[in-house]
Amino acid sequence: ATTSAVATPYPGLDDLEAGKVGRGELVFIGDLIKQEAGPTGMSFPAMYTGRLVFKVKEVLRGEAKADEIITIHYAMRQMDEPFFVATGAAALVVANRDRDNWRVELVRASHDELVKVAKLAAALPAGWTVADDKPISPWASMEGKPWQAEYQEAWSGPVCAKTGRPALLMDPAVKFEVKPVPPKKEIQWQNPDGDGFYEITVSNPTDKPLSVPALLSQDGKILWEASLVLIVGDRSYAAPGFAAVEGKVGPTVLEPGQSVKHVVNAIALDGPDWPRGGSRVDIAFCLGQKARSMSFYYFSKHHDGFRGAKP
Repeated sequence: ATTSAVATPYPGLDDLEAGKVGRGELVFIGDLIKQEAGPTGMSFPAMYTGRLVFKVKEVLRGEAKADEIITIHYAMRQMDEPFFVATGAAALVVANRDRDNWRVELVRASHDELVKVAKLAAALPAGWTVADDKPISPWASMEGKPWQAEYQEAWSGPVCAKTGRPALLMDPAVKFEVKPVPPKKEIQWQNPDGDGFYEITVSNPTDKPLSVPALLSQDGKILWEASLVLIVGDRSYAAPGFAAVEGKVGPTVLEPGQSVKHVVNAIALDGPDWPRGGSRVDIAFCLGQKARSMSFYYFSKHHDGFRGAKP
């Protein structure tokens, strides 16, 4: 039985797996070239580690190319040594960044129906879900703060069933980068990943202007809080500081070589069960179909005081 409460219309994926596709930074169909076992932790159940090497066939989301060789790492605590798919077999693969490596989230043997439904799940913006056969955005959970903006461009794609918000994406050429802001004061063992602040950069590396529908603007001002989505654990959240947006909004347009930046306090989110004591938390930052995953060490004695801090 799954612990997720999100329904899904995808017969080839259960609701937990569909959620992993929806939150995945990298989603592709690829052939398993080899599986290499790593050290096994002497715990009970044992901690199995290793890596899977795939040749990409088709990219559903993320920055990869057909025929690229990608290595995905795994660490799984279970009774038996993990088996994913047979060597040479095609698989649906979902992976997120773990520092400098890809970490496996889901590997399923590929077949036509699975590929079809995975494409549906991956076509929505990162962090969106599906309930009762309808797309649901992270803004739907903001009670009293409905989406009230009128998007300037004609929109014929999917919209959030609860708010009417369009499922806005962006040109794959747009670069979306996330990096932790160094702490003003480093404290050994307490804030190795900083104090919860992250710098978001959206840039146009091309020689022509690019429209970024997922990054909303209004009257020349970028609406970062109304555009970004954060994922903590298995739940998606509107960015800290989000408020209802009224009136006409439109896409941010980036000139050739232009970059725009924003700092967000990720731990200012209300909703996640932030750890007591010290523990690592996976935080994903999403804009349109792009996502960047970060592993953040939360030390409650230190970080609780930064929950309400302004960037």
